[in-house]
Order: sequence, then structure tokens, then C-alpha cells
Amino acid sequence: MKNFLLIISIILSYSLPAQVNEDSNYLKKFWENKIKPIIENNKETVINYIDFPLLGDWGHLIGKTEPVEQLGESHFREGFEKLFNTDIIRKLKKLNYQNLRSYIDESGKSIISISINSDEFDEHESTLLLIFHKISGEYKLKRIMFAG
Repeated sequence: MKNFLLIISIILSYSLPAQVNEDSNYLKKFWENKIKPIIENNKETVINYIDFPLLGDWGHLIGKTEPVEQLGESHFREGFEKLFNTDIIRKLKKLNYQNLRSYIDESGKSIISISINSDEFDEHESTLLLIFHKISGEYKLKRIMFAG
């Protein structure tokens, strides 16, 4: 139920006006520093900006059955290419900083997220959501979710 409510709030953040947290210049820099390394397959840079445990549904996509709280950096490193497969990279290359959503969630956390549609997930899940939380003044990847 908690994940369902989170997914609904994220989806609503894309469709309803939300409090914008960061300006376009910041979002351009964010794109260069956080999203481009994914596009460029720079695994080490991406791992350095993750706040483990990384929450969400990512373990399922890389074939892990353990609870996500038990998955760590080594699991992410092992599944990086499955998670950011050629379809996701191709879709990300078509997006830009204007596709980022910057908002403050219901608990007051500063969030930047991006939604990536994909054809390679199962029949119930077609969108990958990367959700970054501002932690100690820096945005860290905190959650990867799938939505249908």
C-alpha cells in the first residue's frame, strides 16, 4: 500500500502543478551531472551519487528476489546494464533537462525525478521513474520505481 501511494503521488507530480523547487539553470547542471552519466554508461559516477539502500523496484528488474533493503552497491553494480539497458538509454537520449520534475513532496523533501517510458518491461510496467532526494545539500538517487 505504501508503494502504491508513492507511485500515485509521483504520477500526480507529473500531471498536476507542483511547487517547483529548482530553477532551469540548476536542472541543466543536474542533467549534466546525474543523467548524462547514465546515458554515457558511467557506472562509477552513477554509483557515487546513490544513497544506498536504493529503494524501489529495481531489484526485480535485475533478477533479485531479496527485499530491496538487503540489496547494496555490489548488486547494483552487477545489474547496472540490465537496469539501464539499451532501450532506456535510447529513450533517455531523446529527453533533456526540461523532462525533469522538481518539487517538494508531502513530507517536505526536495525531489527531482524523471520518468522514462520503455517497451522492455513486462506487460504491467511501462515506465521507469528515477527519484532523487536532496540529502545533506546534494541530490542522491534514492528510489527507482516502475509504473504501468
